[in-house]
Amino acid sequence: MNKEGTGKEGSLMLRFFGLYSLSLFAGISFIMFTNLYGLQIRLEEMLYTTIPFLLISVLLFVLMLLLFTWYRLRKIIAYANGRKSNVSGEEAFRRLLRFPVDIFWAIMGISVFFTIAFHVFDYGAEGFGHLLRSSEERWYLLTTMLHELSLALMLAVLLYTSSRASLRPFLMRLNAVKLPDQPGKSFQRMLLLTFFSCLLLTILSLLQTIAEKTFSGEPLDFNQLVVVAGVSFFFGLGSLLLPLLQFRREVRLLTGRLFALQAEKRGVPRKIPIVSLDESGRLAEAFNELQAHTEKAYEDLTKELRLAASVQQKLLPPPLQGDGTFLCSALCEQSLETGGDFYDWMKLDERRLAVLVGDVIGKGMPAALIMSSVLALFRLEVRSGGTPGEVLSRLNRRIVETLQGEMLVTAGLAFIELDIGRLHYASAGHLAPYVVSDSGEVKELPVSSMPLGVDEEERYLHEEYKLAAGDRLIMYSDGVVESLHADGTIYGFDEWERRLSETDGSMPLDEQLRELMEKLPHGAGSEPEDDRTIVCVRWTGRAVD
Repeated sequence: MNKEGTGKEGSLMLRFFGLYSLSLFAGISFIMFTNLYGLQIRLEEMLYTTIPFLLISVLLFVLMLLLFTWYRLRKIIAYANGRKSNVSGEEAFRRLLRFPVDIFWAIMGISVFFTIAFHVFDYGAEGFGHLLRSSEERWYLLTTMLHELSLALMLAVLLYTSSRASLRPFLMRLNAVKLPDQPGKSFQRMLLLTFFSCLLLTILSLLQTIAEKTFSGEPLDFNQLVVVAGVSFFFGLGSLLLPLLQFRREVRLLTGRLFALQAEKRGVPRKIPIVSLDESGRLAEAFNELQAHTEKAYEDLTKELRLAASVQQKLLPPPLQGDGTFLCSALCEQSLETGGDFYDWMKLDERRLAVLVGDVIGKGMPAALIMSSVLALFRLEVRSGGTPGEVLSRLNRRIVETLQGEMLVTAGLAFIELDIGRLHYASAGHLAPYVVSDSGEVKELPVSSMPLGVDEEERYLHEEYKLAAGDRLIMYSDGVVESLHADGTIYGFDEWERRLSETDGSMPLDEQLRELMEKLPHGAGSEPEDDRTIVCVRWTGRAVD
């Protein structure tokens, strides 16, 4: 841990060394350009005084900035890298956010010192009294110093933006999601300052050139002024683009998280670490507060949905039930915490078994509420007697009265006479069931009709079939055959029938259903797109006691 942290700290200092050196040498190059082209100073004169002083100044400047950086950040970087430090996480976060402002003012202070020192060194031999004999001389010195300070201001803004980018990984590692209690900064103010620096540098470059021409008595060269102004402007423009690109990056990160929050179905995306004190930092803080509120609401909703799912499961019969004459097993896989698939079975008397499978058209909580109501109505109506078709007809009238056509329900209802194996089956828009023999032969039982809740006057008829001992009645919801493979192709009836025929009938009934469900595809995701329910009833053929 310590070696890793030391390496990261050394890498950061090396990065700052590169930033300081590159920025200052860019400033020197600009000064040399204005001296050579704008002020027409000969290279021999610059080699004697200007260039040596500038090089020494840059080295001292870089050294002073590195010492300042090391002094301000040594304990903070140690904390961010996980090493022992007497700085708290909140204090480290506050200082890292503050550092670009500190380096800005440090550069401006050092620049003022070196600007004054340079001109004292440059004109010390003759003395300022001799230099400032005329207003032209005073104007020339003033414009020169202001030009150099405007360049220093431009470099300070550039290093302010660059230091923010360099410290970003360490701020991300602190993972702070709330701004500290200190005055915020305005990106608009920094942008205006950068634009002002660019404009000021361009104007002062022109004024310095004009002052030099006036002081020396030479005529003004318009082309020369255009070149000096153009180079100054584009130099400043490059410094203006850097904070804009950095702000754009932070805003894109924020909008990306917002889109992720909108698209997320299960859970919420992570919070955004704050990396600045300006508007992007405040936007990130507002987003994090929204995230906290969303997480709390999501947790509360999840608890409610889990409770609803638990209640829904309690409404259904146990997944495996039977006596010596029959055995029922069911497996339901929902796409959400709650769903609209349902099933039920009950013995109407000693010799008759009723089995129901249904699907509320829809998903989620609305479908779950309708499903619970339909189950309650079914248990009431099935006790009133009649054939499967008559039970569905009465149930349909109740659903039409209750739902007023706003939601529809499909259902398949089977009565099995346990003593002789006679199957009575009626359907309300539900998929046809199958009878699978011990030998693996699959037979479809087609019955078609309208779903429940469409027409109050709909009458449902039933069909009769004869079961052989050991036959399995397979009833299922549409989510089974409508499952999608990863390539987008549908599972379909042919593949479903093949799976049914290949299932080992000697296996326990619940294991057969588990194998059938596990072999269903899940599309491109890990969760099914729709609720999937399979119910299997085996008639043993044994005599009713």
